[in-house]
Amino acid sequence: MSLMLGIDTGGTYTDAVLFDKKSGIKKSAKALTTKHNLTVGITNACNEVLEGTDPSTIKMVSLSSTLATNAIVEKHFNPVCLIMIGFDKSALEKANLKSALGSDPCYFVSGGHKASGEIHKSLDEDTIIKIINQNKNKVSAFAVCSMFGVRNHEHETRAQELIEQNCNLPTTLSHSLASALNAPRRALTALLNARLISQIHQLICAVKNYLAQNNINATLMIVQGNGSLMNCDVASKKPVETIMSGPAASIIGASYLTNNKNAIVSDIGGTTTDVAIIKDSLPVLSDDGAIVNGWRTMVEAIDVYTVGLGGDSRVRNQSGQMMIGPIRTTPLALLGQKYPYIKDILLQQLQRKIRKEYDGVFAHRIRDIDNDVIHLSSSEKYFWDALEDGAKSLEQLLKNRRSPKPLDRLVDLGLVIYSAFSCSDASHILGLQNQWDKEASVLGGKIYASKERVSGHKWAKDELEFSDLVIKQMTLQSSQVILASTYMGETGVNLLESDKETINFLNKAINKNPQSLFSLNIKFNKPIIAIGAPAKTYYDKIAKQIGAELIIPEYSHCANAVGAVVGKVVKNINITISAPNDKKFRVHANINKDFDDLEQAVDFANEYGEKFVKEYIEINNGSDIITTIKRHDKIIKSDGQDMFIESIICVRGVGEPKY
Repeated sequence: MSLMLGIDTGGTYTDAVLFDKKSGIKKSAKALTTKHNLTVGITNACNEVLEGTDPSTIKMVSLSSTLATNAIVEKHFNPVCLIMIGFDKSALEKANLKSALGSDPCYFVSGGHKASGEIHKSLDEDTIIKIINQNKNKVSAFAVCSMFGVRNHEHETRAQELIEQNCNLPTTLSHSLASALNAPRRALTALLNARLISQIHQLICAVKNYLAQNNINATLMIVQGNGSLMNCDVASKKPVETIMSGPAASIIGASYLTNNKNAIVSDIGGTTTDVAIIKDSLPVLSDDGAIVNGWRTMVEAIDVYTVGLGGDSRVRNQSGQMMIGPIRTTPLALLGQKYPYIKDILLQQLQRKIRKEYDGVFAHRIRDIDNDVIHLSSSEKYFWDALEDGAKSLEQLLKNRRSPKPLDRLVDLGLVIYSAFSCSDASHILGLQNQWDKEASVLGGKIYASKERVSGHKWAKDELEFSDLVIKQMTLQSSQVILASTYMGETGVNLLESDKETINFLNKAINKNPQSLFSLNIKFNKPIIAIGAPAKTYYDKIAKQIGAELIIPEYSHCANAVGAVVGKVVKNINITISAPNDKKFRVHANINKDFDDLEQAVDFANEYGEKFVKEYIEINNGSDIITTIKRHDKIIKSDGQDMFIESIICVRGVGEPKY
């Protein structure tokens, strides 16, 4: 018997499924994700699902994860250095690159190529060496983007050689991740890839450690953002391609679990809600790269709408209005289970007559520091040391009027997380969840209910009423997300970024008020497949509000792990043929090659593309490869005659995972 093990590591839970290709899912299990040591959560989930199974029967292990997506949404990064070759600072104003860069160092170096692939300026190697030496002890990786690097990557490759000669940090080259023009977006993609290397490396190492300890000798794969599988050793160098890994796996899993060819899939986890479309049994891919947290990358991925809205999203007051998310928090119920003493602190805060700003808010560590990369200031180290022996209330941490900014910095680095009242706490109070410490949720609910919404007005009379408000708000925001994402998919317009009156009109369609003069009715023409651990808690009400047929399949709680083992190995490449002059046709592949005849150039591009995708699929443990080729010519009229501009050769390969 040949079995497969699917593992999904999310922000809150790690799921595992044991899968047989002939009979399907044999067993599933769920455990808390342990960010301080991912091996613990993986071990807990896998041990349960593999109990009584002969390790030698496991032939393939496949992962999916929201770690890359969550890191971008929550802005939990180690610092990296971006080197831009052949550009000036105006490049930062495009593609939201400046926003994504934040406080990380960025340098502009002379060099780069022309659109034809010919050299523009010689590379300033001395400056690159200075940049490396200035930053090698301050950052975790380098990212390099050169002008027209996809037409000639000589300067990017040389920069990598210089980095390797002067330090041992990983380097991401923009041309290795994307073949299209638009340098700022290539730079953004390379920047994010460099930031994610250490996190994906930790995940892969955690799984490899588990397999080694349990004598499991199996092929190890990971889900890419487009839903296809890739070898984990390849993924460790290109982790940005695992952006949307979790959502992609969930879409593949939802399609498999329901056998539904056309549907809307909403995957709600602890941190995010991801909405995507299944069309003709396949996830719809983004035409222009994955968007995460407002940043459009060049990563081929499913067309998914991702927002920070999940079961563990923090409940907050926004100018007198309740809002949920986008930041994930540790639910008080979970914190109380891990650190029971926090209930005594909550009780003391509750018994005070005057409610304080930070009542019901705590902080705790979630992983260790990489001292080679992260250097704390004295004020940051104060908070880090204060959290050494467990969770602390913000009231205690901020005594003596300390500024919370250094603590916020630790949160941004993904070292610390706040704990506050969440949707999961409301669900515990109302009996919709019961896996953690309900008493901590109740104490927190009483505190938050008695906080002022606006001056002189409390949120609710008690924790039950407050929790009911939270669930209603969660339902409203989830309904908004599904409506906005599907509307955006058809029109390109994001309703949630529209003017206030448009949003009010949208809400009128969701919340039917019998006292109003009129109501709006919505009807979805495709069913909604709801998956994720909190789906059963919220989606029955959501579907009714927006007029949709609801499907919650068996194993909906672990659809991501299912999707991880039923995928295929897929590779696409687009090769451009340009015309530098009226006598030449230039193929822009790994090397630039000129031809006197267009059809000769096309034949070369076809042959190169087929070889490229087959080699990629074989490297990524794929076999039984089927390739397809499509050609798109761009021709314009000039003086009544056809003028060739360029041709795009699209080569696609699909292989079965080999194990």
